[in-house]
Parts: sequence; structure tokens; C-alpha cells
Amino acid sequence: MHSFAPADCQEKEDEELVQEECLYDKEAEYFSFDASQSTPVKCGKSKCEYPNVETAILNSFEEDQCKETRARCPGKPNPLMCEKAATLPVACGPLRACQYSSLCEATNGNGFEESECCRVPDDVSKCDVSSFSPVLCGENSCGYYNECLASRAGYYPESDCNDYCPTNPGTFCMESYEPVECGKGRCQYTNRCFSKDAFFSDEQCDNVQV
Repeated sequence: MHSFAPADCQEKEDEELVQEECLYDKEAEYFSFDASQSTPVKCGKSKCEYPNVETAILNSFEEDQCKETRARCPGKPNPLMCEKAATLPVACGPLRACQYSSLCEATNGNGFEESECCRVPDDVSKCDVSSFSPVLCGENSCGYYNECLASRAGYYPESDCNDYCPTNPGTFCMESYEPVECGKGRCQYTNRCFSKDAFFSDEQCDNVQV
């Protein structure tokens, strides 16, 4: 029978603590192929919460470690309050999981602030969701998978959006320095392991001469 030395036990406890930590890249929380179909998930032993499985993967979970969960959203207000409001769907809350048909509906009677909401893209079939080139748009820095989805959410990418370079806070990659630049924003990563964990494909990245 193998006996653990005190140091071995401490290392085992430290390892379990790392595994239980809920990593979270706040700016990555908005990214999904289609926010209107985004389903919140809980992942791992600690039941870490994410707005969708894509965000969970960005934070070092595997898809099979996550289970779908239902968001608890405030009910709808009196429809007469927002009868004349523009019908532009929004997703609100810390996980962007609560869906409303308009900003008026989200903020009047439901307790959300305008700063907690992002516009939801419509008719995403008109965009290539395999093209990952993330942007942050508007005063709330709402994130979208690419400029096409941002435009489907009512933004003008050239004036309303900035390129965004995602990082994976839970990445476990070797630190070998083989730098690459990826995507339209020319995001820089130490090597292709880091760029892949940030959702860029090999085809989207170029080696940087050092």
C-alpha cells in the first residue's frame, strides 16, 4: 500500500483546488453563434456557470463536462408599457441568458439596467458562423463572433465596433515562443496552442518571424 507524505497530500489538495476554480473571461461571456439560441450551462464539479458551451470551452472545460440549465429571468411587464417601443430583441443579465423582445421590456419592470443588455442578432443564417473574427460593439462592449453578426444586431462595425483578441485564462499550453498573428485584428499569441484555445483556426493565423 502506498502511503502519502504530507507534501504529497498538500500537492493533491492544491491540484483539486485548481480543478474546482471557476475561470471566467468576462469579455468572452457574450460570444455565441446566435445569442437567441444560447443555452446557459453548468460545468465541472463546482457547477461553474457560463452563458453557453462556447464560453465554457473558452474557459478550459470540455463540452461533455457541461450540462444545460435554465436561466431564472424576471417575468414580462405590462405590454402596454412598451407598446410603442422598437422591437429589437436583447439579451440581458450576467450570463446574457434572459431574452426580451425590446430594451423597453427588459428595463421596465424587469429590473435590468440598459448597461446589462446586448442586442441579439437576427437571421444569423445570413452570416458565416464558421468565420471567427470577434468584435466588441457599442457602449456596453457587447461581443459578437464576427462583424456580420454585429451588423445583424444593428451595429455599424466600421464605426461602432473594435476588434477583440480573446484569451483563455485557463489555457494549459507550453510556453515555447513560436508567435503567430490571427484574424482580422491580427491578434498575437505565443504559439498555435494558445491561438487554438482562443478559437482561431490554423488557417486564420500566420507565423511571425523572430
